[in-house]
Amino acid sequence: SSGVSGPNRGFVPVRQILEPHEFAMYDAPTWLNDNCIEFWLEHVFYDKLKKDESICFVPPCTMSVIFGMPPETVAEMVPLLKLPTRELVLMPINDNNGGSAAGGTHWSLLVYVRSDNSFRYYDSIHASNNLRSAKASAKSLELALATRPGPRFIFDPSLLPAQTNDHDCGPYLLLAAECIATCFLGGGRGEEGEEGEE
Repeated sequence: SSGVSGPNRGFVPVRQILEPHEFAMYDAPTWLNDNCIEFWLEHVFYDKLKKDESICFVPPCTMSVIFGMPPETVAEMVPLLKLPTRELVLMPINDNNGGSAAGGTHWSLLVYVRSDNSFRYYDSIHASNNLRSAKASAKSLELALATRPGPRFIFDPSLLPAQTNDHDCGPYLLLAAECIATCFLGGGRGEEGEEGEE
């Protein structure tokens, strides 16, 4: 591990380190674990987005810890992430969020866009159970994010292609997060996906 863990980890100078068998997961037909998701998102943040302070990737371990917690508690737990200052916040959703140990069978992506005060949900299995977890996480994070009253929740399945097997949800999440962040910095700040589930 990186030596810094827990809900306050955020993006501090110490970066995630993978074991050799975890590197192999990127090429194998297998489900990516929390460390693989965090390592890739850190790579995007540090090396491709040049640590742009308008964007934040929330680590999977943080999302798991805060799942279902009252908004007041969450706001006290994540100060290092500086969420109220971020324009775009990307959050991995795992169907084991709130579980007692690492695990799960599906990844999806929740995104907060400050410019239009919306949570946007992306899922490569368009009818997965993660939607419930995403809505609960959005509710828990409203205060920590300092959203304006009544943020919208948007889910348009057409915005992310459907995976064609039972293990590629992790790569779909990672590529979607990278594309959304890159597009955001390039000027496409939250214009897509105006229709969808509220």
